[in-house]
Amino acid sequence: MGKLGSVDGYDVAVDVLHNSISSQTRCYAIKALKAIKDEKALKVLIKVSKEDASPQVRSEAAEALGEIGDPKVLTYLRYIAKYDFDAGVQKVAEEAIQRIDNINLYSLPDSKDGLLRLKNELDVEIKRLEKEIEEKKEKIQKIDERIKTIE
Repeated sequence: MGKLGSVDGYDVAVDVLHNSISSQTRCYAIKALKAIKDEKALKVLIKVSKEDASPQVRSEAAEALGEIGDPKVLTYLRYIAKYDFDAGVQKVAEEAIQRIDNINLYSLPDSKDGLLRLKNELDVEIKRLEKEIEEKKEKIQKIDERIKTIE
């Protein structure tokens, strides 16, 4: 078995997250996943930050996501900041968002090509989000229509 902070320790950390009844122990597993910083670890941290029963564990996961600094997790952190039932978890998620935003602000490309590439990526993300919003609006409209038939 490898060190907990290594990729080969991923399985150990995930096992602890799924099977430990101790929130403190699950927080240690989160620290190990934070050290790994790969795509699999991000997915687990996202899930834990949204679903774990313990606010302490959800906070630890949200904080870890912020420290890793991958902008791909911003959508999930914004969801947690808005909808988590615990105000403390919401606050940690907001701080994680700010941390990622600050990291990305200082890591902007220096070249015109790099900035144009980043702008293009952001435009694509905006279009994806606009499409998602339209789909949700359509869903709301269908729900409203269904409500009218029930009334």
